[in-house]
Amino acid sequence: MARKPSRVTHPQTIVNPDGDYADITQRGTKYGKAVELLDGAGDLMGDSANPLIIANIDQLKDYMIVEIDESDPDYYGYEKADGGWYIMKETSNSYRYVKGTADFSDNWTGRDELDYDYPSNIF
Repeated sequence: MARKPSRVTHPQTIVNPDGDYADITQRGTKYGKAVELLDGAGDLMGDSANPLIIANIDQLKDYMIVEIDESDPDYYGYEKADGGWYIMKETSNSYRYVKGTADFSDNWTGRDELDYDYPSNIF
């Protein structure tokens, strides 16, 4: 019986080097956490003898820019279809982020008051 991931949070599709399509499933929410490749039947692909190398999983690909405030500091607001959002704050070539799962409009209005941090602490 195929082992199924306990939690699927960011399903994506990739093409393996041999040309076969596979679903990619990332566990957790931090960039770079454990990743498993599943074949079309849902079986895990790769093993310790033939590990699958995965790089550059783009967790932000589903977000679209929806607001820009080019005052000082600059703010860029991004939202995705399920209501998730993040705001990037640019100050003197320094970039910090904040994110949420709902209420983008209210958070955009109060963007000056939010707690921004490095991407590794936010995503």
